[in-house]
Amino acid sequence: MSWKTFVGGVVAGAAGVLGGGSLLRRAFQREPVPPAVSEPYVHSYWLESAGFYERQPNPPLLAPRTSADIVVIGGGYTGLSAAWHLAGRFRGKRIVLLEAARCGYGASGRNGGQALATNLNFAGFPSRWADAGRCISLIGLEILRSYAARHGLSFDLRPAEYLVAATSGRQRPALEETARTLEALGVPLRWLDREAALRELGSEAFVAALAYTDGSAALHPGRLALGMKGLAEERGVEVYEQTRAVRISGGRTVEIETEFGRVTASTAVLATNAYSHALGLFRHSYFPLVTSVIAAGPADQAQLAAAGLKPARMLVTAEHSLHYLQVTPDGRLILGGGGAAHIYGGLVHGGNHKAQLARLPDFIRRVWPDLASLPLTHGWSGVICYTRDGLPSIGRLAGCPNIYYALGYSGEGVSFAVAAGKILADMIAGFPLEPEIGMVVDRPLPYVPPDPFRTAAFAARRLFL
Repeated sequence: MSWKTFVGGVVAGAAGVLGGGSLLRRAFQREPVPPAVSEPYVHSYWLESAGFYERQPNPPLLAPRTSADIVVIGGGYTGLSAAWHLAGRFRGKRIVLLEAARCGYGASGRNGGQALATNLNFAGFPSRWADAGRCISLIGLEILRSYAARHGLSFDLRPAEYLVAATSGRQRPALEETARTLEALGVPLRWLDREAALRELGSEAFVAALAYTDGSAALHPGRLALGMKGLAEERGVEVYEQTRAVRISGGRTVEIETEFGRVTASTAVLATNAYSHALGLFRHSYFPLVTSVIAAGPADQAQLAAAGLKPARMLVTAEHSLHYLQVTPDGRLILGGGGAAHIYGGLVHGGNHKAQLARLPDFIRRVWPDLASLPLTHGWSGVICYTRDGLPSIGRLAGCPNIYYALGYSGEGVSFAVAAGKILADMIAGFPLEPEIGMVVDRPLPYVPPDPFRTAAFAARRLFL
């Protein structure tokens, strides 16, 4: 039984017990939502090596009342991409971006650095869904290449082969499902049996693997986020950091209340992803899940060659508690995953998850014992927005046609979030969208019940999967 099927069954049963419910939580709060999460220091290799901590944050927006043409809430990849594209389409308009912490400090600066061309969350769904996922991911990758080639951003963007590897025979069906999706999309692939996996990856831990080159790329997430912020500001976007939105009200004019004042605009973009429920939105539409990443090394070239690891190769396991790995150009192993955690009540975990971080080195010891002596230099955690079926939604809030949103990337958000920003800008500008994208536009998200049901689902998963 797959993770999606299992959780879907548990959640569906819980939803029945609760007597159903709205597909999306659209109602606004009458009172401002109090700050629900702090953003403590996280020891992210990406942020540290990008010089993030040495930079001064932008000042907050302290004016009691501010008027803008378009306001973007959230300074991750989605918000920065949306703001940059909007500034290119609406020159002369005042575009304001509000970020509660600092741009790039959420998932955009804490991920595994894998920009996928084929979104594996769409594997197993009808072909039209896989087509939509690949179309959007390719849009994101084209934007990333544009940032590097035409706009001078340096974030270690490099084409990479992708491997999906099984560590037990029970994972073979997951590999086959992925293979069927790739073949339907016309992506050439090759199967690696146990012997071939041993030759290529230098480990007896893998019983089989899929290898393919579909346009996916590895990159440095922290440098990308800082570069995107700079590009947005060059186009005139006003970026205010340390400015938390606590309430949003719809109508002909959108009003955003922050901790310091109010911002009004004719159009708003919600780029808050896993933090959206802190605004009272999408409360029953996704799980805010905590995942963790470590950095080890650097390793010398002989060590990496023996393990079949190189900067032009990325890997993910087919386990339920999947692991994902890339190698940086300077030889560091970036390893993430190993299971997600759900904090009771849906509270956003803004810091470091000690238990997850303590478990991750076990994967290196189990798979590549010779690399187990590499020093662990960094370890950090972050929150992702996981929908019940693993699929995203991009569109407008029901009853509020001038409030746009994108969320639910479910762990596959690097290229997807960059593309989502452009799609939102295209929608606001009235530009036509590629037909495939229509599959996710205004897509109702499956109902997710409140606690204790959702926490029980994750506890059961840990026990039985």
